[in-house]
Amino acid sequence: MLKHLITLILSGCYLLSFAQWDKFPGPAQSNFADIKFLSENEILVCGSDSIDFIGTGFIFRSSDAGQTWDTVHLQMTNAANSRVHRIHVVDEQNVYAANTTIGVLTSSDGGENWTPYPLNDFGVSTSTEAIHFINPDVGFVGDYEGDIYKTTDGGLNWIKVFEDQIGAISPVYDIDCANETECFARAAASHILLQSQDSGDSWTLVDGAPPTYLDGGMHVLNSDTIVMVTGESIILRTINGGNSWDTIPSPVPADYSDVHFVNNIGFAVGRNETIISSTDYGATWTLVQQDPESYEAITSVDMLNENQAIACTSFGNIFTWNLSTSLEEPEDENGDFEIYPNPFENEFYIRSNEYQIKDVKIFDVSGRMLIGYVFSKGENKMCCNENISNGIYFIRIETDGGVFLRKVIK
Repeated sequence: MLKHLITLILSGCYLLSFAQWDKFPGPAQSNFADIKFLSENEILVCGSDSIDFIGTGFIFRSSDAGQTWDTVHLQMTNAANSRVHRIHVVDEQNVYAANTTIGVLTSSDGGENWTPYPLNDFGVSTSTEAIHFINPDVGFVGDYEGDIYKTTDGGLNWIKVFEDQIGAISPVYDIDCANETECFARAAASHILLQSQDSGDSWTLVDGAPPTYLDGGMHVLNSDTIVMVTGESIILRTINGGNSWDTIPSPVPADYSDVHFVNNIGFAVGRNETIISSTDYGATWTLVQQDPESYEAITSVDMLNENQAIACTSFGNIFTWNLSTSLEEPEDENGDFEIYPNPFENEFYIRSNEYQIKDVKIFDVSGRMLIGYVFSKGENKMCCNENISNGIYFIRIETDGGVFLRKVIK
């Protein structure tokens, strides 16, 4: 005989934040500018030793998920006023960094050793602000004057592929690519977006200019979908390659600095230790955390996969998030449960011939609990006023025989 037949009506009401971000001191109480995963345990963080980003630049490397850090020797003859403010990871071995005085730093051993490539000989006379490589050989930098340069030999030589002749674009603050052919670049001091459809050989202005200054972060999810965040509590999203933009409501007022996605899951970060999350490609956002009393800004966020993310701050701290750890490993993955229908529309059922079900909790992929209920014998139903969006959800089932984790799709 079935012990329980449970009807669950899913909703969008958030009862608590389950998968919290953990904060701990970084390798130096300095101004961190960017942080990147090399692998699950290998991490790079860069910045400068001055709160205003003008001091001596550095890169730290961790091989144990941020528990300990090694200072990386950058081989710069003049480290003063040479902040390292961008890191781009092509793979676990090939890594590139943008530097204010030299231009580009390259590593072919996972960030353990770096070689400087001065860009003065190629016409780059100001700070390198943006860097992106589509493979170990082909990459781009954007400078403070609004120009874009391209290399096809891993940084040995550079050619100018775009020049800001009208003086309205500078600086080029971010470059991101949907694939090896189609790339986008944003100007920090204006509402201008550039696009290349020929692997960066030429760049043109996108017709549908975003409706605000682009002083935050940008992530290109694919050729059509781009998400930007700004320092004015504005989130912008396009689903047609930048020809038109939607202004997405921010869950809280915030000075946003960066955004990152893996598939439909994304985080945006900013001042006051603000973190917000999206599970629908940036169409809607939910507050994860914010401390209005804190002056600390989260400056960069990176995601290894849908379950693991990391961020750094202007005060030298690190934030980490791990969904799989937060949701716990199930005690028995082979428990006798029937969940149907899956995928579902508005409800689904759980049946068990083996266990007495005590409670069920439902979480989205960012780890927030949507529904939690302690069950009595018989049929049980839960509902809220709003419907949740389509996506992947986890159900945590506590029984008299252990805890089980299952996945459902709406």
